[in-house]
Amino acid sequence: MGKKSLIKSTSKKKRAPKSAGAASTTGKKAPAKKKAPSKPKPAAAKSAPSAAKKAAAKKAAPQKAQPVSVKDLLKRQFDSETPQALYTVPQAMRETSVFSAPEFLAGLSTEDAKRVKGLLANTYSAEDLKAAAKVPPPSRAELIQKKFDVVVPETLYTVPQAMVEASAFTAPDRLAGLNADEAKRVKALLANTYSEA
Repeated sequence: MGKKSLIKSTSKKKRAPKSAGAASTTGKKAPAKKKAPSKPKPAAAKSAPSAAKKAAAKKAAPQKAQPVSVKDLLKRQFDSETPQALYTVPQAMRETSVFSAPEFLAGLSTEDAKRVKGLLANTYSAEDLKAAAKVPPPSRAELIQKKFDVVVPETLYTVPQAMVEASAFTAPDRLAGLNADEAKRVKALLANTYSEA
């Protein structure tokens, strides 16, 4: 069997406080009061180093950076780094350029070039734009009756003779694969003409 000390319950029972006279009559309680203050002393001694360790850990732990607002980021001035020596192309890799930009109006006739130059030279003021905005737009009937200029090219595009190749393509017979009677019937149907009367 086990010891009685192990069988006993470890839960502490609450007892009603005794009067001062009862405490003086019993001699057993006096030594218990002396033992009670002695227990916190080692605990206080242990808590003192642990408090110092916690303070040291707090100091050693890195502080979390607080998030920066967008306004502060937009106003923040960043340092600009400039290299001590700028990169230059070595002399051995340099080549003289033979490129020349084509004329802006190359390929246009003199009249068209003059017209385009006049359009590019036009300047507009705010008053002109306001006046143009006040003009009422044309009605639908006016737009339907309005005649627009038809732009016809001076010369139609033709494929250069050097690019023309003789085509070897031949279209297959439209009625290929049909027997003679069926081909005759289909030809008769295609030859029919109809009048509106």
